[in-house]
Amino acid sequence: MEKKFRILNILMVIVCLTVLMIYREVGGTFMKGITSSCFAVLGVVNLIYALCRREKLWFPGWMAGALITTAAADVVLQYNFLLGTAVFALGHFGYLIGYCGLEKFTKRDLLPVLCIMAVTMLIVFILRVEDPVMSVMVLIYGVIISLMLGKAVGNLLAKRDILRLLICIGSVMFWFSDLMLAWNIFAGGGRLASELCLFTYWPGQTMLAHSMFYYGTKD
Repeated sequence: MEKKFRILNILMVIVCLTVLMIYREVGGTFMKGITSSCFAVLGVVNLIYALCRREKLWFPGWMAGALITTAAADVVLQYNFLLGTAVFALGHFGYLIGYCGLEKFTKRDLLPVLCIMAVTMLIVFILRVEDPVMSVMVLIYGVIISLMLGKAVGNLLAKRDILRLLICIGSVMFWFSDLMLAWNIFAGGGRLASELCLFTYWPGQTMLAHSMFYYGTKD
């Protein structure tokens, strides 16, 4: 069973990256939804793998839920930016809860969380979001993504394995892609910001979805 799911993961990762390149060329809301659905499907595949192995489902369940939520946010964002941002925040929160399923939140996590939050808030300050509602939303969002990434770093510091390494890398890519999106929207980052967001966001989500496979093979 492990070999079959490993091969399926490899194939799904290839599909995710191939569809991403197609989306880069053709664009459009429909294709964006398809591209994001790919990493959500990979997450569900690895949730099924965890079910087959009768693993505890807190981590894979929250991860799969976060991946699906994030995929939905990609589409919602096309129609309503504020609502899409709120749905994305829920996705980040889902990842955070999932990470806490691997390691409980402890004092050890405070240092990486606070350091990342300081960097995030500095960038938010530099961007100077003028709309008061959006400004509050960006601040709340910044706190949540800082907690998510800080917890991922804390988990890796607590235990160094392939699962936590992939989660940490994927979380860094997700965090960075959000900053590039904010740069593009609020400070005119242009094509550079758009390309950096594209090639960190979807591969990062794919990495998070693939990381779940190693939770099922940790023994």
